[in-house]
Parts: sequence; structure tokens; C-alpha cells
Amino acid sequence: MQEVVILPEARYADFMAVIAVDNYLLPVYLGKGSNDREDAAWALVKYFQHYGEATHFLSAIIEHEVETTRKLPYQPSIAF
Repeated sequence: MQEVVILPEARYADFMAVIAVDNYLLPVYLGKGSNDREDAAWALVKYFQHYGEATHFLSAIIEHEVETTRKLPYQPSIAF
């Protein structure tokens, strides 16, 4: 796989700090309204993987999804 650098790494720092606010809640909200959520998620995973933070990022995203699911009314047909 070839790495493609669009901007120097330092240019991403502020953006990534915003992404990390509230345990990565912004990507969760953006993903709900985006048609390209898989591409965006993959780019974020690669970025965080580079810095050794992919596990933390993915855990936070999964935690948000689980919390969202817990707030839904109980539906026996989809319970697991």
C-alpha cells in the first residue's frame, strides 16, 4: 500500500484534536449523515494507527454505537 500525503502532518494536528473531543463523538455524528462513512472511517483508522491510537479510536466509536443502541426501545426480534 502506498502512503499519500495531501498536507504536511502538522497541518492535521488541530483537526485531529477537534475529532478527539468528547471521546471521538464528532466522527460518529458525521458518519450518521454521510454516504462516504466507510471511506472517512478508513482514513481516520489509518491516521490513528500511524500514531498507535487506532485501538482507542475504534473502542470509542464502538462504545458510542453501543450506547446509541441501548437507548432504542427493546425489540425482541433484534436482541442478541
